[in-house]
Amino acid sequence: MVRRLFPRTNISLKFEYQAQLQGSEDFFSSRAVMKDISMGGLHMSEAAPILQPDDIADFIFKFHDKVNPLIPHKIKAKGKVKCIERPTKESSYFRIALEFLSGPFFIYAD
Repeated sequence: MVRRLFPRTNISLKFEYQAQLQGSEDFFSSRAVMKDISMGGLHMSEAAPILQPDDIADFIFKFHDKVNPLIPHKIKAKGKVKCIERPTKESSYFRIALEFLSGPFFIYAD
């Protein structure tokens, strides 16, 4: 049995993210759905990912839930794409596993 270093919180939450790949000065943005998160990383689903396995980037995840005060406005982290699972019969989305290399930093106000 594999034990995780950090407990995961299962959540289904739409968000937008910006990423700047290591070695690049350019940012790109995309939309995804968070499936779970821990202090060690997160899983998200995305229709057409720009990210590739082993990509390292600085991320800013932006949430638009203004109702729940427990949901941060933003999360900033440096992360590495650990794997990308292709769509299945059950889901037409790609599943992306991201490992945090630094952070995450939770920001509750602008």
